Amino acid sequence: MLKKYELTNPIIHEDQQLYQIKALRDFSDVKAGNLGGFVMSEENLSHDGNCWIYDDAIATDHARVMDDALMASEATLKDYAILSDKATLDDSCTVSGHAIVKDNAIVSEYATISGHSIVSKRALVTDDAIIRDRALVTDDAVVQNSAVISGNAQIKDHAFITGCAQVTDNAIVEDKVTIMNGTHIDGYAHLSGNHAFYDSKGIFVFKTHWLPKNHYFTYTTHNRKWRFKDFYGTTEELLETIKSATSLQYMEHYIQFVETLQEPLQKYELAKEHSITFEDRLLYRIRATKNFATIKKGDLGGFVASTDNLSQESNCWIYNDAKVMDDARVSDDAVVTDDAIVKDFAQVNDKATVSNNSIISDNAIISGDATIYDKARVSDHAKIYEFALVCDKARILDQAEIYGDSLVSGQARVFNNAEVFGSARINDKVTLSDHAKVYGNAMLNDNVQVTDYAKVYDDAYLNDRVRVRGFANVYGKAKLYNDVLITDSVHVFGKTKLEGSLHLINDAIIGDTNDVFGFNDISQNRYLTYTVSNQTWVADTGVIGNHQNLLNNAPNDKAKTIYQHYIAIIESSTK
Repeated sequence: MLKKYELTNPIIHEDQQLYQIKALRDFSDVKAGNLGGFVMSEENLSHDGNCWIYDDAIATDHARVMDDALMASEATLKDYAILSDKATLDDSCTVSGHAIVKDNAIVSEYATISGHSIVSKRALVTDDAIIRDRALVTDDAVVQNSAVISGNAQIKDHAFITGCAQVTDNAIVEDKVTIMNGTHIDGYAHLSGNHAFYDSKGIFVFKTHWLPKNHYFTYTTHNRKWRFKDFYGTTEELLETIKSATSLQYMEHYIQFVETLQEPLQKYELAKEHSITFEDRLLYRIRATKNFATIKKGDLGGFVASTDNLSQESNCWIYNDAKVMDDARVSDDAVVTDDAIVKDFAQVNDKATVSNNSIISDNAIISGDATIYDKARVSDHAKIYEFALVCDKARILDQAEIYGDSLVSGQARVFNNAEVFGSARINDKVTLSDHAKVYGNAMLNDNVQVTDYAKVYDDAYLNDRVRVRGFANVYGKAKLYNDVLITDSVHVFGKTKLEGSLHLINDAIIGDTNDVFGFNDISQNRYLTYTVSNQTWVADTGVIGNHQNLLNNAPNDKAKTIYQHYIAIIESSTK
């Protein structure tokens, strides 16, 4: 056997001696001499195929990487686990026990695979998901976002498990079923079709106790269909398959039970005679089938693509010509009204309200007592919750979060991972991006920009094109106006009032208005800023240095005289 690597650079990791692998020949994208990850022995990584361990990934104990499988980042394979075929482990995931990851499966982002579980074919397990015991995840299934698959559960086809959901015992989830929102599926439940389950209240499992060998029927209320072995269909279709009089008698009893139980859950129906086509989607107006909240039986509401879009429980409702479509969902006591649109995978729940031509799309979540109105748009994975208010054409996108009693309005844009909370007020085309935070009673108006890791809080007030960047902090009762630029690790606080083209950089500390001075340098057509705390002069965006550096920077004697005058003003004021 021609070896493709050797063991080098021994280290001690968690009381085990490991060796870094070094390629002895070229193969795949690996070149001779390349260093890879770490193994305990050559038992952990096959010399055959193109399998390889990259970065700081580790294979230890009796675990084995073979065929064309890959490990990268800080992934860990240990115990008797196997990684084979073209499977991939990445991003600090862990596979242990007797678990097997094979075919083209991918495990990443802190996911954990253990026990005798199997992840195979094109399955994806990621984002803190846990697969354990003898669970199976296969085909094109996706398990993510802290979901747990355990027992003998099977996730198959294009099933999608997310949002802390749990599937356990002998449950099977297949086809295009989605399980989310902490829903717990257990026992012998067998879910098929194309439906998103936000809870398990509409799932019933019955045991065929009258037969010598027990089997299980699963009934789902959202589509009134049964799953039994390989059968999946309506009640009428199921009855046609039953030949035994005893079985028919028991099944009729079960059917009567679920239909009686299901009836009170239906608070509305689709008024299909009131259908429209909107953005190439067929939508139906909803009609109340019973009295609840302020809704009366027979009242018409807004439009949905199916009953999956609006929960049959609680008092949630879609009013007027509002539209909810695709896989979007309105639940609890939430309200969507006027001409608002909720689409894609967006959620509106709790007591949230969306109205006045606002659009909620992608995977955005509106919850708590949040209110969205007046042509506001919330998209991507943004979250608006608690008592937050977003209105007046404001845009919230990416991973941004708006919460507390905060307000975002006036065509403001909040994106990336920015946050607005507390009682903060964001108005008039303000932009927040990156990891910026605005909170407390801070107020921002008129094209202000806060970016990077900057923070604005307490009773700070920013207006008229002020920019705060880097790791800067503006707080207390500070007031900034008219093109002031704060960057790096500058702190502005107290009752400081700054305006004009001041440029504060480095680690300047401004606790009073007299801690910073600004001068219009007509000799070189620029604006000079001097900060007392770090004794630094800045010209527009360039650092000059101390007083002597400024004088040395003078282009002529006249300018030097002017600079001496500036320095005299500063020294007089600071004394």
